[in-house]
Amino acid sequence: MAVHLVPPLPANAYNMLHTGKQLGVLLLLLISWQAHAQQDTVPTVVLEQVQVIRAARQPTQALLQFYKTTPAATLEEVLSRIPEMSLVRRGAYGMEPAIRSYSAGQINVLVDGMRIHGACTDKMDPASIYVEPINLSSIQLETGANAFAKGATLGGSVDMQLAKAVPGLAHTWQGSVSSGYQSAAQAWYHGGQLHYSGQSWAVRASGTYRTAQAYKDGDGNTVPFSQYNKVNATTAITYQLNQRTTLRADVLYDEGWNIGYPALPMDVGSAKALIAALSIEQTDAAATWHSKSAKLYVNRIVHAMDDTQRPNVPMHMDMPGTSNTVGAYATALYRRQDHQLQLRADASATQLHASMTMYAPGSSPMYMLTWPDNQRWQTGAAAQWKWQPDSNWQLLANVRTDVFVSRLTSVLAKDHIAILNGNTNTRWDVLGNASLQVNRQLGKGHKLSASVGWAQRMPTASELYGFYLYNAAENYDYVGNTALKPEQSLQSEINYQYRGARWQMKISGFYHALHHYIVGEIDPQFSAMTIGSAGVKRYTQQPNATLMGAELWWQAALNKRWLWINTLRYQHGEVADSPMPFVSPLKAVSSMRWAWGKLSLQGECEIAAAQERPASRYGEVKTNGYTLLHLRLAYPVSLMGLQWQWQTGVENLLNESYRDHLDWGKTILRPGRNVYLQCTVKW
Repeated sequence: MAVHLVPPLPANAYNMLHTGKQLGVLLLLLISWQAHAQQDTVPTVVLEQVQVIRAARQPTQALLQFYKTTPAATLEEVLSRIPEMSLVRRGAYGMEPAIRSYSAGQINVLVDGMRIHGACTDKMDPASIYVEPINLSSIQLETGANAFAKGATLGGSVDMQLAKAVPGLAHTWQGSVSSGYQSAAQAWYHGGQLHYSGQSWAVRASGTYRTAQAYKDGDGNTVPFSQYNKVNATTAITYQLNQRTTLRADVLYDEGWNIGYPALPMDVGSAKALIAALSIEQTDAAATWHSKSAKLYVNRIVHAMDDTQRPNVPMHMDMPGTSNTVGAYATALYRRQDHQLQLRADASATQLHASMTMYAPGSSPMYMLTWPDNQRWQTGAAAQWKWQPDSNWQLLANVRTDVFVSRLTSVLAKDHIAILNGNTNTRWDVLGNASLQVNRQLGKGHKLSASVGWAQRMPTASELYGFYLYNAAENYDYVGNTALKPEQSLQSEINYQYRGARWQMKISGFYHALHHYIVGEIDPQFSAMTIGSAGVKRYTQQPNATLMGAELWWQAALNKRWLWINTLRYQHGEVADSPMPFVSPLKAVSSMRWAWGKLSLQGECEIAAAQERPASRYGEVKTNGYTLLHLRLAYPVSLMGLQWQWQTGVENLLNESYRDHLDWGKTILRPGRNVYLQCTVKW
């Protein structure tokens, strides 16, 4: 079936003022309610700075603090060390997070609880790229059916909490600056943060700049189109209304340019993100309603792919995209005796638009929508009830329901979907998620947990409305399917955890039975559009699929000088009697840190097994195993009233030539030996 292209049309104007007014009224009502509940004339109590990790899992925080010692490290490098997580790599920048082999619409990737939808049809802009380690306070990772408190999901949720401004600190001014160099890509990093703390208000500002050339792999070859440039800036303002109530405002800006993606036929000329939020928090440890919070947020993503830097392009193309989201959520925590109830209500609206203009030599430009203009409204409510009858038993019940409204917002968008024989009417979906977990304290330091749950997630905009989206990993054009049902999963998990004086460990095993599993299948009625494409695939659903796996984390403080951390993960997936795509083989990471006075030395070993079960039906090939060694050294000194920290190290010490199974580009290798030097000054 041929596709008829239309002349260029201006992008439809997008106005979410009505949505913003509704959500703004919601926030104002919540502020009024909380202010009325806490008329407080008690003078503000100045508190010392305390690091608080709330809903995050303890092993995740231990790994975060262990690997976040180098300011030049990207958030992607930190996430890759968490055993439940892996990264889908299309280039040296913008790697896509995956949780237990689930990715994209199967998981929630949040920034400070906010929903952020990328503007790139090729998934070059996951929400994780907008957070830098310098402005990250914690990572809240939840897996499986217990992870849907912040949104319907199958695989889990990762919420990257931004650093906050803290009033009432002993030091009014604090700050740091960092600068570093990495040899593999001749990359430079510069960053800094400044914190002002008054009696009732505080301001924290941070900024980073990264630039990298095309890197060299383990064979000494330069990988073309692997360069990138980006800046990131954040400002956080906190005002303490009274002893219990705090107002916060956060603004984040991120911009990247000249970003290469060697595994894709196009690069990114420009990518910009603006994220803003206003929130109120209230805590009263003595009250039955222990805490309440509300947040209103907006974000806008503008993304532009182009191929102007690529040689021998038969037809130049521009592919811009935009994503606009406005949302709000409110939470409350109720405690009474041996019962605890956590509540959350949230709503968001996202508008997506992406297009492609093709400039054929000697012909007029041709224009089409790749994401036909579409909007999704989401409204949800979640509750977790926790009952602890004694010190040995604990019961947790989780429920969540969501209402989704998906619709095409322009005549041109409906015309595109009609070409695919799709339904152009507004779509309503109601999803329900539920889980039950039992925790048993077996003895001093020993804990056993078991859970079972039912999870659902909505098809994404690409899966519903995608219009000739080229998948370079499979060499097929993809089109959406408006008849897709929500993906479903019946899940079970068991965990054992031990916490002792010197060492801790956690081992987890899970099994997921999936229904209506969304995959792409060849559709012969359509003709390929991308030059060289093998054909067209339409998103369809397999009735059943299975995914199972296990993770191990353990940490040992051998003595005051030695700390040893190890992680291991394994996953196995099946769909239609074939291997599930994008499932990592066995992988283990072992890290040991030795401290002598101020000096610290850290060695790391990464081991990945070969993947002998590739999903060849979806373009995968076998990948070899690899072993990587890394060495890091840090030494702090005090000079001129400042704290100086020098860091150096070698990554991929043996210059291994390798690629990971989740990497796109069957012949593209990862960076070879990388020597780095970093200096941080704090005051």
